[in-house]
Amino acid sequence: MGEHVSSNPKLAQAVQVLRDELKKDKSEGSYYYTWQSNIAVTIMKNSTVGHKKANLIARKFLDLLIREE
Repeated sequence: MGEHVSSNPKLAQAVQVLRDELKKDKSEGSYYYTWQSNIAVTIMKNSTVGHKKANLIARKFLDLLIREE
């Protein structure tokens, strides 16, 4: 996690809870899938990116967030 997050114990704990939940399941209807969908919609609304590319970007972002360090 970033320096700012690790220097704030409450924030670090909250981010870890989020990461743990996102790691549990990536299938349709899961918490991960919901986050992916919401991120993709935000990308599409604020750019000219289509849904396939937006979903790819969202998955890459989430996979970076939950990767083991």
